[in-house]
Amino acid sequence: LKHGVQMAEIDVTNDKTLTKRYEVKGFPGLRFFEGTETEEPRDYRNGRSEKDFVAFAQRMARPPITQAETPFDVARILVEEPLATFILWHPQKKGPIYSAFETAAKEFRDKHSAVWVEDKGLLPEVVSSSIPEGATSAIMVVAPGNTQYSKSKDPVVAVYSGDMENATRVTKWAGDSRYPGLWNITDARFHDFSSSSRASAIIVVDPKSPEKPWKGPVKKAMKNMSKFFQFGVLNGTDWKDALADFQMYPEEYPRLLVLAPKFDGYYAEKDTVTVADMTNSLQKVVDGQIHMQTRSFSNKFYVGYRYARDFTFITADFMQESILNAILVASSLGVLLFTIFKCCGFCYDIMMMDDTYYDQDHAQPPAVAKKKN
Repeated sequence: LKHGVQMAEIDVTNDKTLTKRYEVKGFPGLRFFEGTETEEPRDYRNGRSEKDFVAFAQRMARPPITQAETPFDVARILVEEPLATFILWHPQKKGPIYSAFETAAKEFRDKHSAVWVEDKGLLPEVVSSSIPEGATSAIMVVAPGNTQYSKSKDPVVAVYSGDMENATRVTKWAGDSRYPGLWNITDARFHDFSSSSRASAIIVVDPKSPEKPWKGPVKKAMKNMSKFFQFGVLNGTDWKDALADFQMYPEEYPRLLVLAPKFDGYYAEKDTVTVADMTNSLQKVVDGQIHMQTRSFSNKFYVGYRYARDFTFITADFMQESILNAILVASSLGVLLFTIFKCCGFCYDIMMMDDTYYDQDHAQPPAVAKKKN
């Protein structure tokens, strides 16, 4: 690896102390240490290939904020960032506004780039035109057009309107606003989108259908309910097997699937959560009038996330000092307990799911908080 990143390997079968200290629950696992003894390591929440590991290490080795000195610098970062980019336009690379932005940038640096520009003229027209007239500074999140269902050439921009000197509020807004617009939810994006701190309203569609009766209700819902939800479109044909676990079938598309923050549950009742009456359906979710369904580990959406998660087997040699008959896996996904036990020298394997993805503690919409089991 370049950029001065050092890699170390730990064999957990021989070093159980570190495994316990850093709460390692699945393998292969990765922790990123910032280089100071006072900071806790950051849990890895991305894909499991070598390419994913290297990309993560390279991203984390860079400064949390990149200074853009030319319009080309800004354009290049926006194109290269696969999700969304945070941008600060501010005349000084210091002070409480820059500090608050830096706090948010550090929080989400494993997923998003952050850019500082001193001159507003360096920003693309579609971005600069989103800044309120008369403003002298602005914090924005910019999603490239290719992330959107419309596949627009122009990026989608959301501008922060709160106290820019308040690091807590800026970070909270950044976590809730990382997916502006109407996202095209692909396999590669599903985990990031669904594990957000904001609830998700997902329209399941048949892309080959010539009619798009859902566009009007979706546009209205996005206008009225964006305070609580992020919005995306899912190709129901590609996901039909997984969607069957939600009792969603191709002949019923378009359907509305509502996910609780961090995928802690979902709402998918055919008669109460509808696309045609999407705004009212989402309002009922916010008001707690619709029962949230909890997930099942048999559901394909939870098992593997089809992209970034995997199952791991741990042998009896590693667990020999643990309680023989049971392993309790604490997880925001629930508890998976599966023990195969035989006497007289037989061994057992335990299947465990890594849970390093859900480590952010952001406020939830009142609906979901009220209905969580």
